[in-house]
Amino acid sequence: MPHRILAAVVLALAMSAAPAKAANFTFTGNFVADNDVAVFGFVIGAPSVVTMFSSSWICGDCGFGFDPMLGLWDSAGNPIQFQDDGGIAGITDVDGTDYSHGVWDTYFTSGLLAAGSYLATISQYSNFPIGGNLSNGFNFDGNPNFTFDLGFGAQAMFNGVWSGIDARTSFWRFHILNVEQATPPSAVPEPATLLLFGTGLAAAVVRRRTQGRK
Repeated sequence: MPHRILAAVVLALAMSAAPAKAANFTFTGNFVADNDVAVFGFVIGAPSVVTMFSSSWICGDCGFGFDPMLGLWDSAGNPIQFQDDGGIAGITDVDGTDYSHGVWDTYFTSGLLAAGSYLATISQYSNFPIGGNLSNGFNFDGNPNFTFDLGFGAQAMFNGVWSGIDARTSFWRFHILNVEQATPPSAVPEPATLLLFGTGLAAAVVRRRTQGRK
């Protein structure tokens, strides 16, 4: 069974009104099961350094989300970077709002990325991708309750990893900074279809630029 791509997004901030102008995006949502994977598409119009991070692990008013892991992929689903823990505890300002993140949140700043379309993924520890390409899926695609089965905790899903009393929730919040366009997760029935997502996003930006010059 292929992993599920989520559509449960409730917020997108700082949409860019002008073509080729870098902007910041914040998305939030909830997983349904342990093995869900959220896939985001984003476009950069010129060579850029991009920062991506989550701010849900220590979000007490949000319900203390699960332990997230971050993947960065090119538009064909080839891996660029994968991160378990960001290791950076602190506060990051995104367009005037302060977001707190813990050491087990993701926090990644890329090297210089070429202009083009990319994919980012959020999965729950320890649902690592199966190597080679995003279309290969993730380790626990067939197990929606893997945190319980691995002994992470007593609740059915979204257990912590330190002890049986470290309960967690399905909540995630993810930020993509310094990109031209970003899109929230969409429902995609087959992994092969996912690889068309980045290409389609880039094409939409090209059309928008062309229309803007008329």
